[in-house]
Amino acid sequence: MRVSPIAIAGGPIGPIFAAVLSLLPSGPAPAQDASANSLFSGAPASGGLISPSGGTPAEVFAPGAVLAPAKAPLMLPSAAAAIPMVPAGQVALALSARFGKDAPEIGGGLTWRIFAAKPDASGNFRLVREDTSPTPTLVLPAGPYIVHVGFGLATAVRPVNLLGPTVHQEFDLPAGALRMEGRVGNARIPAAQISFDVYKGSQFEPGADRRPIAEHVATGNVVAIPAGTYYIVSNYGDANSVVRSDIRVEAAKLTDITVTHRAAAITL
Repeated sequence: MRVSPIAIAGGPIGPIFAAVLSLLPSGPAPAQDASANSLFSGAPASGGLISPSGGTPAEVFAPGAVLAPAKAPLMLPSAAAAIPMVPAGQVALALSARFGKDAPEIGGGLTWRIFAAKPDASGNFRLVREDTSPTPTLVLPAGPYIVHVGFGLATAVRPVNLLGPTVHQEFDLPAGALRMEGRVGNARIPAAQISFDVYKGSQFEPGADRRPIAEHVATGNVVAIPAGTYYIVSNYGDANSVVRSDIRVEAAKLTDITVTHRAAAITL
């Protein structure tokens, strides 16, 4: 198993807002964009997967973009954005995220979403603002909000009360990534003949969740996930050869996994 630095993109939404709401101050909700749709009830737009097929760093960090394997890290500290002019009654919200307390700022691949602090008449939390810059500064009416940041399948949510003129919020996203391939002996299994499912926890853990967090992952694709323990199920051929492996994904690192199958395709 080989470990190397990473930069990855994408971001679904995590359904963990009930606990966040209990931390919000009481009072009227801030102004909202009436044209924005609620994102709380919708399915994630991305599974956190990136195919390695090239692109510049700017393209890599765009939603739905692709990532080329590289020897040098693509994750670079980004320069702090200049604070824009803030009209009366508005507050500048400066956002940033790190892989951990002592890590540099995440330089791309983030999706920021700002939601109203209270649901509307239909029970939905309306999206107020969305941004994919690594360190955006958003000017919003003063008041309480919910800030959500996504990086692949890793997410964080925090209530924020905007009281001027500028509020700085830094999020910790201990996320890593996983890339897999299969082999028979020294021969690499063709991508069309093998796929991988990823599960949270250890396969030997009693009561572990048996629902995959990523399914049918192709060889070479990158899955951005929170740091932790996972197990993968490698399916080679038409369910003829299955291998299960426990793995550990570290924050800010790409973990390369090679699964060896003791089987081969037969042509009759």
